[in-house]
Amino acid sequence: MAEEIQKSYDTEDLEQRAKELEEREKELEEKENKLKKAEDKISRAKYNLYERIDVSLETMNKIVVILAVALAIAVVVGIVYR
Repeated sequence: MAEEIQKSYDTEDLEQRAKELEEREKELEEKENKLKKAEDKISRAKYNLYERIDVSLETMNKIVVILAVALAIAVVVGIVYR
């Protein structure tokens, strides 16, 4: 009798865990869709910027990297000499 109770308890636990996993999977799928939409939006903005300025893609990438490094240096200098 104890074995039957244990089996039913195990079955209920497994069903509950399966439902929880399904819910988590749905949440992850929703998050993934949101991230894909945000990534698409960012990439469209990037390419729109590159289309408006008449320089090569490689040159624009170099400019962006230089500006990012300059910003990082400015932040570090600001923190150090605060």
